[in-house]
Amino acid sequence: MCVCVCCCSVWQHVDCMGVDKSNIPESYLCELCKPRPVDLRRAIRLQIQKKERELSELYTQTFDDTLQACHMMMQRLADIECFIVCLILSGYM
Repeated sequence: MCVCVCCCSVWQHVDCMGVDKSNIPESYLCELCKPRPVDLRRAIRLQIQKKERELSELYTQTFDDTLQACHMMMQRLADIECFIVCLILSGYM
């Protein structure tokens, strides 16, 4: 589940940003729009764990399903790489 930042229109994972899923604010600001400390290591760890779970599910699928799932995983891994590059360029890593 993601939340959209009202000022800059960036989407962020609620789990990664430490937002309570049951209490998502109407007006959410990212750590750049409203400076605050963010546990980036936790966010990266959560994404890696999610990808590991998804990869383990690939082993239970048929060959055709696996090819499609691999393609989707490649796209998701590219999203993580993009996220990490954005963190580096923003000076958070």
